[in-house]
Amino acid sequence: MNELTIPRTPSAHEAPLLIGQILEHGVAAAPEQEIVYGERLRYTYATLAERVRRLASALSALGVPRPARLRGRDLGPVLAGFAALLAEGGVLCVADLEAEDGSFHGDGFEGHHGFDRAALRSQVLAAGFDDVEFEACGTVARPSGVFRMFLMTARRAARG
Repeated sequence: MNELTIPRTPSAHEAPLLIGQILEHGVAAAPEQEIVYGERLRYTYATLAERVRRLASALSALGVPRPARLRGRDLGPVLAGFAALLAEGGVLCVADLEAEDGSFHGDGFEGHHGFDRAALRSQVLAAGFDDVEFEACGTVARPSGVFRMFLMTARRAARG
């Protein structure tokens, strides 16, 4: 796969821009605007926000901690929550940063600093997934450097 470098545009938001912030902006600015994914899924921002709230509630009910509380913690509960929600054979997809030294987000960021593939693979397998695969999926250019991204897929193993 060809790696892509995505340069920062003058209109880009300052980091950290989280998926929740993007969704909140869409709901506030254009709640009935459709989001289309791969010609298969169509949601409005308002509908997608409601689905995300339901997923967050389900994960919370399973005891999965909020992302803000994950720094320095084992991802086991989060991954186990996803495994519990997925049907057998369902696929978990994670796109994120390769492990880095903290310069991607800069000082004051309290989230994680990317993932070590081997460590993440071990945690995903332990949570009840199999067929774990990683693939480079691009880079992000920041003033502090160029950072590699990966896509991980894992299949929900048979319950047994």
